[in-house]
Amino acid sequence: MFPARRFALFAAILLVALGAALSWFLDRTAREQALSLAEQQNIGLSRTLASTLRLDIRQFLTDARTTDVQALRNGPRAASFRTQLQLHLVGLPIAKVKIYDARGLTVFSTEGVQIGSDASGNAGFKMALAGGVATELTFRNQFSAFDDIVVDRNLLSSYVPIADFAGRIDSVFELYQDVTDLLTSLDRTRLVRDAAIFGSLAVVYLLLLLALRRRG
Repeated sequence: MFPARRFALFAAILLVALGAALSWFLDRTAREQALSLAEQQNIGLSRTLASTLRLDIRQFLTDARTTDVQALRNGPRAASFRTQLQLHLVGLPIAKVKIYDARGLTVFSTEGVQIGSDASGNAGFKMALAGGVATELTFRNQFSAFDDIVVDRNLLSSYVPIADFAGRIDSVFELYQDVTDLLTSLDRTRLVRDAAIFGSLAVVYLLLLLALRRRG
């Protein structure tokens, strides 16, 4: 049998390790669930916008086959569509929207200079064109969001396939959701949860020490 002091040290190490493992598991589970929900929001919003603004998007896809990049970027259609899009996104944490045709050409972007860029080699675009959804969480020191430059933001970007009336994927939405506040809230929750976990384990440890003293 371990001497009381060695047992107390062993118990302390075990409880700390248990607390750390439990904290990591719960934090990872909470983040995965929250980001999965945010991804579903990206998907749902992309498909809602694609359905609501379908006629405008089809015109962009048509123009992209016959119009040069400068005309796509600087024409009145892009500015008008951008205004429509902003009205649909009022109050939502959406930082950027991009639309690609089936070739990977950026036919629209809320950041106008990106219209006309080629994303055909992008892995996320390829996955969406094949019918999947590709999502990535990134931290940006600086990011162009509509009319503002935002700094130090966590962004969840999703490539979402959009099908035409015949069921063929003819375009891909890339939607950036600002999840900075969401992750900050999760961090605050983690601190409270960790306090509860380690506080409970500390009580268990004190009870063990009391039991050891009584036996001694």
